[in-house]
Amino acid sequence: MKPHIHPGIAVLLITLFAVCTTVLAGEAGPARSVTPVTSTWSIEPDSTARRGIRPGLAIRLRFVETENITGLGAPQFPTGMDAIRMRARLWADAWFTPNLKGHVGFNHERIDFYHCETCKDKGREIVIENLYVEAFDIAGAPLGLRLGRQNLLYGDGLVICDGTPLDGSRTLYVNAALLTFSIPQWAVDVFAAANPNKDDLLPNINDESLALIETDECLMGIYAKTMPYRSQSRAFTLEPYFIIKRERTENWQDRISTIGGRLEVPAEHFRFRGEAAYQTGHKHHNYLLGWEAKNVSAFGGTAYLDVMLERFWGLKMVAGYVYLAGDNPKTLGKFEGWNPVLGRWPQWSDLYIYTLIPETGIAYWQNIKFPLLQAVMEPYKGLVFDAKVLYMYANQPYSGPWPSSTANPESKKRGNLYALRVSYKIGSHISGHLLYEHFTPGGYYNWLWREELHVSGEPQAADYLRFEVNFTL
Repeated sequence: MKPHIHPGIAVLLITLFAVCTTVLAGEAGPARSVTPVTSTWSIEPDSTARRGIRPGLAIRLRFVETENITGLGAPQFPTGMDAIRMRARLWADAWFTPNLKGHVGFNHERIDFYHCETCKDKGREIVIENLYVEAFDIAGAPLGLRLGRQNLLYGDGLVICDGTPLDGSRTLYVNAALLTFSIPQWAVDVFAAANPNKDDLLPNINDESLALIETDECLMGIYAKTMPYRSQSRAFTLEPYFIIKRERTENWQDRISTIGGRLEVPAEHFRFRGEAAYQTGHKHHNYLLGWEAKNVSAFGGTAYLDVMLERFWGLKMVAGYVYLAGDNPKTLGKFEGWNPVLGRWPQWSDLYIYTLIPETGIAYWQNIKFPLLQAVMEPYKGLVFDAKVLYMYANQPYSGPWPSSTANPESKKRGNLYALRVSYKIGSHISGHLLYEHFTPGGYYNWLWREELHVSGEPQAADYLRFEVNFTL
C-alpha cells in the first residue's frame, strides 16, 4: 500500500522547502524601508514631503434587477430582489509627520427594494468605515504599524478580503492591528483582528443594528512574501501564510487554523497564479443536524493561467480551476467543509453568492469546484469587455441544513454560470460597469426541490443584471 500524503501537508512541505532554500541562497542586500504585503497599505515610502489634510469623496449608484437568484424559483424565497443602491463615502487623510498618517472614513448606503415583499429598505445609518493611524520606517528601522478599523486584502482574496459579508458591498473592514516589517529577501505582515456580529465598537448615526457577520469573529495571522535580491529580479513570487480564526456565540465556538501559500510565476506573455491551503481545528456539536463535535480537515485551492496578447486589443485569456472542499456526511467525527475565513465576497460571481444562501449562507464558498474560462479585452482606452463561463460542480452530494437531509443520489452538477461585464472610465472622476450573469441549474438542485422544499417541477434559471456609475473626487 502506497503512503498517502494529504494535499495540505504537501503544500506545507513545499512552502517550507522554498523558504529554506531562499534564505540559504546567498547574501541579500539590507531592506531600506518597509514593504508591506497587503495591497491595502496606503503609505507611500517616497512621500516624505507630504503634509496636511487630504479629503476624498466617492459616490456609487447601482441599479440591480434579479430573477430567482436565491431559491431558483422556489416559492419559499423571493423571486426578485430588484433594488436601487446609493452609497456615499467621505474620507480624509491627515499627515502628522512624513512617516505618520491618520485616516478616517464615513459610509452611508441607501437601498430601496422593489418587487420583494420580504426585503427591508435601508438608508438611515451612517457608519465609520475606517479609522486608523499608521506609521512606517519606525525609528529608522524597516518596520510599519497600522492600528484601527481598516481594510485587508491579500493575494487574490481567497482567504482575506471581506470582514463584513452580511452588509453586501457597503464595507469590507476589520478592526485590526497590522505590523509589517522587512527582512532579507522577505516582506512580512503580522495581524490580529476582531469583528463583532454587529457594529458596537464605534458609534453610528441612526444605528439600524444591522448584522455584519453571523457570529463574533476574531483571527490572527502571518502573511509573508518573497522580495527580490539586491540588483536582481525574481522569476517567481511566493506568499506563505498561517491564520488562526475563532467563530463564537454564547453557546459554542469553532476554531479553524489555515496554513497555505500562493505562488505566482510570470513570463513574457504568460503568468501562473496558484494558491493552496489546508485547514485543521474543531467544529462545535450541532444536535439539529444530529452530529457531535467534529475535527476539521479541509482543503481549498485555486490555479489560473493568464495569457496576455496585448496586440489584440489588450486581450487576456484566463483558464482556471477552483476547488473548495465539502463535508462528507459519511465520515463521523470529521468535518471536511472549507471555511472561507474572510473570503466571503463575489470572488467568482455576483449572482451565485445568493444561490449559496440556502446551503451555508451568503457568499459562503464551500463544497464547490469548477473550471473557468475568461476573456478580457480593451479595444479602446477606458472600455473593457470581460466574459467568463464557470462549469460548477459539488464535491459532495447535497446534504443541506435540515435534519432529514441525506446524500443526494442524483447529481453533483451545480450548473453553468455565464457572465459578461462591460466596464467604462470617463476621465479621472467617472467610471462604472454593466454586468449580466445567467445561471442554469444542474441536477444537484433537483433533490433539494423535491425532498426538502417539496416543490414540484424543476429548478429555474437565475439572472442578475446590474448597472453602476461611480463618481470619485
